[in-house]
Amino acid sequence: MNFKSHISSQVERAKKELSLFEYILWWIMRSMMIVALICAIRTRSTMTWVMIGANLAVMFIIPLFSFIFPNKTFFGRLPFRVQTYIDLFVIAGSFFGQFINLYRFEGVFDKALHVVSGFVTVFIGYELMKVVEPKKRLTKKTGVFGGFMFSYFVMIMWEVFEFFSDFLLNSNNQAYTKRFCEEVYTDNYFFIKIFGRGNAGAEQLPVFDTMIDILAAVVGSFIALAVMMIFIKEKKTENTEIAYEEEKEEVTV
Repeated sequence: MNFKSHISSQVERAKKELSLFEYILWWIMRSMMIVALICAIRTRSTMTWVMIGANLAVMFIIPLFSFIFPNKTFFGRLPFRVQTYIDLFVIAGSFFGQFINLYRFEGVFDKALHVVSGFVTVFIGYELMKVVEPKKRLTKKTGVFGGFMFSYFVMIMWEVFEFFSDFLLNSNNQAYTKRFCEEVYTDNYFFIKIFGRGNAGAEQLPVFDTMIDILAAVVGSFIALAVMMIFIKEKKTENTEIAYEEEKEEVTV
């Protein structure tokens, strides 16, 4: 593989897939995270700035993959728009959640973030469907269905991660602690104020928390589904073949 021509082809692909506004938005969001990282190193705990730094690194993951992997591989064909969706989620969770500390509004912001994640992952799944079989045609219904199912896969795996994180590391993701039971899940908790406590007791709060997270993500996924059905133009078949040049080894003497 000629690395120079590979980089050139990926840059051209990025220009075709991204608008100028989208590319500028990338760097606005990255700049926000760089500022957050610098401030966090000076004023926050080590764990906080390490997590912010890790999230900043994720904001470069798709371009990095496109440069490392050949065009004919799955990772080399990942749409650059996926990076936009990832960046939006990083800004919501890491910048506004960790750095601005909107997580202090423990009920509302966390659940709103689950709505956002359910929404964004549908679009990520839709984009991934385009590169699973790049030389076949993908109908609108198949692409949307694949994105919808990908969103559910992500939301379930996230809750599994939270469970094991709490179980092994006592990280307090799913309301196991006494403080959460006594201070957060009170009659003033937004979900309880709307729907009431039902039959849930204190011993059911971890399950209660998990199910609200899933319901919030489901709401986000259905909003994304509605948006996609409205704004994605209906066609008998949508040609999603990704044009990539077959890379040839250049031998120099």
